[in-house]
Formats: sequence, structure tokens, C-alpha cells
Amino acid sequence: EQSMQQLDLPKQYGCIFSALGTFQQISNREDAQRALQTLYDHLLPGGRLVIYLYLPWYNALPFGDWHEQEKVVMHNKKIVVREKSVHDPIEQLVFCTYRYEVFENSVRVEREDHELTLCWYSRYEFEMMLRKADFKNI
Repeated sequence: EQSMQQLDLPKQYGCIFSALGTFQQISNREDAQRALQTLYDHLLPGGRLVIYLYLPWYNALPFGDWHEQEKVVMHNKKIVVREKSVHDPIEQLVFCTYRYEVFENSVRVEREDHELTLCWYSRYEFEMMLRKADFKNI
């Protein structure tokens, strides 16, 4: 397992795909720039980088409150997923907490919280980052 900014693989690729906001989990801009350079270095000449980026407020739930996302019922157990996020528009960051709870016969028997920070980029900011990493035909 390697971080994108320290990726060191023995070969180059014709296409590198970063799925569903994975790149946006690099919340430090310098690390993000290093990751783009490393990804560029792992592409064959003429290779393509495909990064799925999204704006976290697009179709987002209101910030700061818990929102129930999903319920799954199996064998007298109910799994509930809740999400809460706070966003910093100046730094372009969203701090998300995901809470997973398991209920058995209406009693909570397990709970896990996971935190995630997402960074978002404007179109022109990301284009400048790609150019700085030597990408062409953006």
C-alpha cells in the first residue's frame, strides 16, 4: 500500500484512474501537487489520467447535523449509517464523520465512527495544478 504522493511502481501505464473522490482525500495542497506529479511520472508517453472530482456541496445534506443515510435489516439486526459534515469554504475542505451503528432487537450493540477530510478544487485551480505537473491536453 502506497500513498499517491509517494507512489513508486516498477512500470508505467497507458491510463491511471482515480475513482470517486479518492484524490480529494489528499487534503494538503502540496501533497496533492506531489501526487499529480507522481501520477504523471507513472504514465506512458501520451497516457491519460482520469480523476473523478466532485463538489461536496452539490446535492449535499445541510452541514453540521446528523443525517441518516441508510438502514439495512438482516437477521434481527439493523445497521444504520449516519453522516455529519462541517465545511470550511475558505480552505475548501469538508470534514465528514460517518457513524455506523448495529442494533439487535432495538438495542445498539455496536458503534463505529470514521472521519474523513475532503478537499475540493475549482476548475481553473485544478487545471493549473495539472499544468504544473506537465500534463497536456487538459
